[in-house]
Amino acid sequence: MRSLVFLLLVALASAKVYERCEWARVLKAHGMDGYYGNSLADWVCLSKWESSWTTTSTNHNTDGSTDYGIFQIK
Repeated sequence: MRSLVFLLLVALASAKVYERCEWARVLKAHGMDGYYGNSLADWVCLSKWESSWTTTSTNHNTDGSTDYGIFQIK
């Protein structure tokens, strides 16, 4: 039980909500500008509408699946 509480606290401590320009700098630093033909603006826009740039974002879909994180990956 203590391990579970510890892991939950670690997860909460690493939660982050990015600002637009800060998130764009992170993406650019990791080579996402032009990745698979998508511009940096595309990635920033996608992540804004999927999660509002929140790392702990989750969405429960009508098919029973759940999406996680900034890009809402299953």
